[in-house]
Amino acid sequence: PSVDYREITINVRPQGDNSILIEFLTKFTRHTYGKIGRKDDVDHMINFFPIRLSGEMEPELIVSEEEVIPEGEKPVLILKGHSDFINDGVFSPDGSLVLSASNDKTLKLWDAKTGAVVRTFKGHSAIVQGCAFSPDGSLILSASCDKTLRLWDIKTGKKLKKFKGHAKFVLSCAFSPDGSHFISSSTDKTVKLWDVTTGKVVRTFAGHPAAVVSCAFSPDGSRILSASDNILKLWDVGSGHEIHTFEGHNCEVDSCAFSPDGTKAISVSAVDGTLVLWDVNKGEKIRTLGHYYSLYSCSFSPDGSKIVTSAGMDGSIILWDANSGKKIKRFTEHEGFVYSCVF
Repeated sequence: PSVDYREITINVRPQGDNSILIEFLTKFTRHTYGKIGRKDDVDHMINFFPIRLSGEMEPELIVSEEEVIPEGEKPVLILKGHSDFINDGVFSPDGSLVLSASNDKTLKLWDAKTGAVVRTFKGHSAIVQGCAFSPDGSLILSASCDKTLRLWDIKTGKKLKKFKGHAKFVLSCAFSPDGSHFISSSTDKTVKLWDVTTGKVVRTFAGHPAAVVSCAFSPDGSRILSASDNILKLWDVGSGHEIHTFEGHNCEVDSCAFSPDGTKAISVSAVDGTLVLWDVNKGEKIRTLGHYYSLYSCSFSPDGSKIVTSAGMDGSIILWDANSGKKIKRFTEHEGFVYSCVF
């Protein structure tokens, strides 16, 4: 059976100011493990081995009680073709195609039934961090560390537009439900709203304290959710005003997503290994649904009853019950880090 060691804690008796120790441990983990993270900006790399300092006990290593999780099924397909890490993957609206974004600076379009590569999209000069299908499935969007986004024709593979506006790496992107606009997030600490037709920035959402690693449109297109540092922010698309700041994570948030009805949201942190459920309208944390080692990505099932998360460090994918927070299954066929997952 699979075992989930949910928490490793190092308790340290304080010898004066703990800030020096905390600073050392932070820099050490980033220096040692940061280069295998999915973000190139070292200041925002994941600390793969979170260390908690209680300052109350003699030095001691505590491992939590084991949790047995049922094993999931074997993969239906394994898609191979990229020459470097895959940072993002999404299904087409009709589920017939898969799109992937990679460190090899390309995107690939795959047949979801056969696993064959339909087309490779080349043009970015740096890592491609995010990708998205338009709602009608005719266009794809890519976000890259070359500071640009690009719009591609899915049938011809031609680049239709190149979007410039971010000052630093672009980490994620998402289309509006009607396909007329899209959003992007960046290490420049902003989220930008773009007009697909004109290629111009309609609005910039500023206020995050650090790189914005994830962003999402609400199902009705009226609001935007963004994740940065250990908080999330909810924005009004029409006015650009901040509606709520969600506080509840103890460490950096890596991914966020709306529920299908738009009333709830989820977020995960690779550092503290938590999956958190939020009330979108109230801007409040409902509860921490659960813990697992190093959670990177999260997504609701179409009916909202389940959640899937990727646990990057141990190569697992966890299926959760969205109501109880119970871990339903653990899929373990990946041999390396898992950076993205989606229904």
